[in-house]
Amino acid sequence: KLALFEKQLTNVKDALTKSDQKIVSYLKEHPDKFTRMSITDISEDIGTSIAAITRFVKKMGYDKLQDLKLAIT
Repeated sequence: KLALFEKQLTNVKDALTKSDQKIVSYLKEHPDKFTRMSITDISEDIGTSIAAITRFVKKMGYDKLQDLKLAIT
């Protein structure tokens, strides 16, 4: 499933902000942890805002974080 995520990531690569890049790095390094954490815990771990995570989820083509988590598990 991570392969599909990688493909979607390639499509938006040029539009990624620094916050988005932090989220991507964290997600790639800790996919299991990412899928089990709340948005608040993720934002604290990464050092970015909840809003930045929400924008990233939308940019990746998902309605909500849960949809992104399901796609990568």
